[in-house]
This record gives sequence, C-alpha cells and structure tokens, in this order.
Amino acid sequence: MKNRPTSHLNQWARLISVVFILNLPSITLSAAQDTSSVERPTKVWARLGAGVVGGNDFVGLGGTVGVQYSTPLGLIGARYLEASRSTVDPATLGGSRLAEISEISASFGLSTELSVVYLSASAGLGTVWGRMQKVGGDERFTVLAIPLEAQVIIRPLRVIGVGAMLSSTINSKKTITSAMLVLQIGKLY
Repeated sequence: MKNRPTSHLNQWARLISVVFILNLPSITLSAAQDTSSVERPTKVWARLGAGVVGGNDFVGLGGTVGVQYSTPLGLIGARYLEASRSTVDPATLGGSRLAEISEISASFGLSTELSVVYLSASAGLGTVWGRMQKVGGDERFTVLAIPLEAQVIIRPLRVIGVGAMLSSTINSKKTITSAMLVLQIGKLY
C-alpha cells in the first residue's frame, strides 16, 4: 500500500475526533456549572479563511467564510467552505478522484478566552457536495456531513482577530481536513 501524502491529513482528522470525544465530559461539566453570577457578554463576528484542504487522494486550496455568535450557553456558527484540486496534486490514472468539494454547515461548541487568545471547538451538521472525475465522465454528489472544528485566535484589537483553524468534515463520500489561516472581524470583546 502506498503512503499517500494526504494520509497525514486523515490522521489529523482522526486526532481532532478523538480529542473532541475525550473532552466531551469536561465540556459537558463546564457547560452545566452555575454561571448565573458571571456575566459573559454576547459576541458576534464574521470569519474569512484560506489554506490547504486535503483528504484521501485529494490535495487542494480552499477558502471559508462564516459567522459565529458567542452566547453564555455556547458558540453557535455557520460556515461555507470550498476547495478545488491543486494543480500540483499528481493525477490518478484510471478510477475516480475528487475534483472539487463544497460544504455548508451549522455548528455548536464551546469557547474560552485567555487574555487576548481565544480558543474554540465545535461540531455540527452540514451538507457536502462536489464533483468526482471519472474515466467515463464526471459524477456529482451531495451527502450529509459532520463538521468538527478547532480554532486559536489572537485578538490584538476589539474588532479584529487573526489565527488558525483546523477542521475536518466527516461524510460518506470523501472526508476532508483543512488547515487555514483565518481573520475575524466583529464584536470580539
């Protein structure tokens, strides 16, 4: 079996899943704590990102745009992600390969702030659609997906944040993983 360069991205997807599942009990406990005496202001922002997207037999460049809303109950978000095969990705002879993929999803998660550093993790439900290149012609598909996402953002100003996002979209056709640099604009404090 060949060791494909994208197998590392699948390993990252598995790692994100395991870390999220292992932290689920602590997330549940922290969400269940009495926070009535602590007032957390509501925050909302738009997010733009660009980076590398990959999966099994797929390496491409992608971008994301989304909104997130932080409430005392948790982090609510919606995102659109799109990626196309990179021209440096080697061609596969015969069979089929993913040419482009898009996702739209909604998520719920938790976040914490450490001074100017903002950390968040979320999961949700979405739809993925794309195009597979085949020898006899292209095949289009649409499937349900489970997006997992983790972010580290540094907020030097009250309205701007920059950082990194690592996400994985689990679905029945092609699980994809992305690493992106992101920019947040909005009410961050």
